[in-house]
Amino acid sequence: CLLMTGLPLAGASPPQVSLPTRDATFAISSTGSLCEVSRNADRRSYLASNQPAPLLSVRVGGKFQGPDSASWEPQTKRLTLRFADGVTAVLTAEAKPTHVVFEVVDVQPTNRVELVLWGPYPTTIGSVVGEIIGVVRDAEFAVGIQALNAKTLGGYPAREDDSDGGFS
Repeated sequence: CLLMTGLPLAGASPPQVSLPTRDATFAISSTGSLCEVSRNADRRSYLASNQPAPLLSVRVGGKFQGPDSASWEPQTKRLTLRFADGVTAVLTAEAKPTHVVFEVVDVQPTNRVELVLWGPYPTTIGSVVGEIIGVVRDAEFAVGIQALNAKTLGGYPAREDDSDGGFS
């Protein structure tokens, strides 16, 4: 599971799904990339332009790849991401008043996908960057990512077993 909170419009593809919270809107393009992170009050965009922002990447054969396409089922709140070589990932996506929750519910074929990776999501915010809890903020706005279960590592894995070698 992944939770995104924050308070804007960037990206080349039109939104496939828009997930508005009370203060912010997050949108995913038809190519499966984050295409909007904006503050609702003034529509100010916080997503860096001209940088890849795949919602989820998969590692197959030792190489990471972002999705090629995305399809949204509003009734079930499921987003299907399609990758090269026939790989698919099905996520649930739900906007709450203060945050958006994403959860991977299926990845196929399971025997080929070595790892899934959320983000990274390039923002224009750089005043304070917190690597441990995955938040960036400036004087007016903050956006963050929080892992919601033990299966999800908050950040890029330092080792193949998803543990951080600096702690015992």
